[in-house]
Amino acid sequence: MIVSGIVGMYRIMSHTYNVQDYNEDLYIAAKQVSQYTLGTYCVSLSDNYTYIDYDEQENTLILDNGRLVKKPGFEILLSNIDNLSFSNNNEMIYMTVERDNKEYTFLIGFYREKSEHEEDETNDETIQETIE
Repeated sequence: MIVSGIVGMYRIMSHTYNVQDYNEDLYIAAKQVSQYTLGTYCVSLSDNYTYIDYDEQENTLILDNGRLVKKPGFEILLSNIDNLSFSNNNEMIYMTVERDNKEYTFLIGFYREKSEHEEDETNDETIQETIE
């Protein structure tokens, strides 16, 4: 009875240890970043990713002291990372995170720049709201 209890505790503890090795927080952060950037316009893309959201607010995802941070404000999406970069490949935006000398790359969305036509429509809507 005692032996089976010890074996059961060992299995639970070994499973808990293995779950931590999977870096689940990386996948959660990538999902969160993709939700933030869905349908947004890209302003700049390199080590940082600056985009314009639905409210016409400019946001930036940056590496700050080993953390993935969303600004304005200081929302920490991921911690304990060594490097962060964003890239455009075939009109898709990828986020690459390095942790413990391993690179993880995630598809986070479509690459889309704001065209002059879309900027004109936004300006027209602002003018109409002002008139009303």
